[in-house]
Amino acid sequence: MVGKAVADLMKGLIRVGKAKVEDFHFIGHSLGAQVGAFISQNLDEGQLIPRVTALDPVIGTPFKALYGLDSSDAKFVDVIHTSSGYGNAKVQS
Repeated sequence: MVGKAVADLMKGLIRVGKAKVEDFHFIGHSLGAQVGAFISQNLDEGQLIPRVTALDPVIGTPFKALYGLDSSDAKFVDVIHTSSGYGNAKVQS
């Protein structure tokens, strides 16, 4: 629902001339990082978000396998991981 709502907002802004698709950069964290895939799927045919940045995206889950963000969802997709493993980083003392 969030991806469709964001795509609808983007399409509305583009339609009334207040923005171009090139103006957008989506940034999402954890499961929110996967929303970029849903935005692209709900844009008009042939349109892609120019850039999606995924911050600590969920990996290794059935959700990711079925609906996850991949390199075809934007012109440029970058992923930033800030913890090792699956969010179980341990601080050494």
